[in-house]
Amino acid sequence: MRIVDVPPRPSSLLESMRDIGYSLGTALADLIDNSIAAQAKTIRVFADLSSSDPRVGILDDGLGMTEDELLEAMRLGSRSPLEKRARSDLGRFGLGLKTASFSQCRVVTVVTRSKGATASARWDLNHIADSERWAVQMPDDPMSAPWADQLGDRGTLVVWEELGSTPEDGTSGRYGDD
Repeated sequence: MRIVDVPPRPSSLLESMRDIGYSLGTALADLIDNSIAAQAKTIRVFADLSSSDPRVGILDDGLGMTEDELLEAMRLGSRSPLEKRARSDLGRFGLGLKTASFSQCRVVTVVTRSKGATASARWDLNHIADSERWAVQMPDDPMSAPWADQLGDRGTLVVWEELGSTPEDGTSGRYGDD
């Protein structure tokens, strides 16, 4: 018997994942759950909806991540549901950050600080569509993301850009919905 790898087409799978069923509220709740699991005491939500490039940010003062931990967090399916985990761990499949974010935007950037080091990574669905690669971008300047200057000694900032809609218009968040 032959075995043949048949990996999913990145752009097709990611576009399909955008319509899993998140509302803006459930997408934000998923990221807030991540902040709680990271022992955040303070979670702030930023929104710039008045500009021509609206964006949303979720900032916490939790444990933060090293660059290796960040890259693993950006991996789709980074956790097995069969893994033993702490009772306080609200994650299950290693998909929440990505699916919640993709449901609301085409570009998600994570900036995180832990142990004195800052790291940043970005999923850009436009880049994925052009390259057909599971390629996470690593910004040269991790502090270039909006609201990154608000990051404390430790914590994580998630920024959504190229939003599919704005919360006040009541649409689903999918890119291109009118």
